[in-house]
Amino acid sequence: MALSNWDTFARKFDGSFSDGSFTSPLGVTVETYKNWLHVKDAFAWQDGGTFIEPFVMSINEGIITYKDVNIVAWHGPQNGVYAVIYTADYKQDKEEDRYKGIITAGIYGFNENEWVGILPASVEDLKHKLNAKHKENFKTEDENYEYETYDLFVPDYIRSMDLTLDLTLDLTLVDDDED
Repeated sequence: MALSNWDTFARKFDGSFSDGSFTSPLGVTVETYKNWLHVKDAFAWQDGGTFIEPFVMSINEGIITYKDVNIVAWHGPQNGVYAVIYTADYKQDKEEDRYKGIITAGIYGFNENEWVGILPASVEDLKHKLNAKHKENFKTEDENYEYETYDLFVPDYIRSMDLTLDLTLDLTLVDDDED
């Protein structure tokens, strides 16, 4: 979905395409908007706050848990917000049944005056970020432990998703002024 100069890349955890929004079982909706995320919650919204109904927050980056939704968001290439948005039902034995959500990116779609949409390099950067690791040390009085851990706190099941960018899609811009 393109919003003026912005493009959205989003996949559900089952691999199907998404419009960049996810609604949790408790009714919380997180949507990709330009290069940030909007969170809607009609039950929590109150008059007199910063946001118009039903918005309760805006996210640029960070690790946030709100009600039943987990959000891991960061900024990356093409002035974009990249995020993993999910819920977890730990009563489910299979990981594919346990986690529901999307991986999304809201990016600036122009390169100077040319529409380019999300670039394959940006999708590759997203995949790299999901799987990036670093080493950490833990010292006790007697020993030093070194271990490797992921940079982002997301379930391993999500890291293995196929995020291939299908460049065969027709991304023709529609001019609303044409009759």
